[in-house]
This record gives sequence, C-alpha cells and structure tokens, in this order.
Amino acid sequence: MPLERVTETARLLRELGGDVTTETYDDREHLANDSAVAGARRVIESALPSSG
Repeated sequence: MPLERVTETARLLRELGGDVTTETYDDREHLANDSAVAGARRVIESALPSSG
C-alpha cells in the first residue's frame, strides 16, 4: 500500500475524530507483524464490554 494513501487515510480519520496510529517499516513486506496484531487486539478489546 503506498505510504501516501496511508497518510491521507489517517488524516481523514483524525478529522472525523479518530484516534489513529500509523507505523511504517522500510524493510518489511506487506505483512502483519506482532506489533500490528497487538494493536488491533487492543482496539477490539477496548470496544467490547467488560467480561468481569
């Protein structure tokens, strides 16, 4: 995915009130790494009701 698209999408989501984090890696293929999976998990868990 071109970095320009990532940057523009992040900007638009922030304008809509989103809390956006972007990370780029110069030496990576287009893969989900452990950091990306952990970040997605935090977002999903924060959106779910507590189970306690």
